[in-house]
Amino acid sequence: AAFWVAARSAAAMAAQGVHVTIGGHGEMPGMDTVWEIVALQMGGLSPRNALKAATIEGARKLGISSDVGSLGVGYRANLVVLSADPTADVRNLMSVVGVARDGVWFGEQLREQER
Repeated sequence: AAFWVAARSAAAMAAQGVHVTIGGHGEMPGMDTVWEIVALQMGGLSPRNALKAATIEGARKLGISSDVGSLGVGYRANLVVLSADPTADVRNLMSVVGVARDGVWFGEQLREQER
């Protein structure tokens, strides 16, 4: 019950103009970030706004939005490549094809771990 209250409260606050961000709380080890984004969507945020809570809104609150939280020239970025659109449904964040971290592509390594 507390989960739903928190998820709905976050969406209600966002509707009133409050900048909602995420912060992994360990509900699902290894999936904290995705879990929180899904929870925000389940609480009523649009997929796009739930994704913004995990990226640019968090970076703004931490005062680092000129360096991370968005894609653009001069931003630091690690990329997750998906096979489905997370702006349609944030659960599509679980459709990982590969990851680019510090300029290194990890695609085959991820598939090897699934076997």
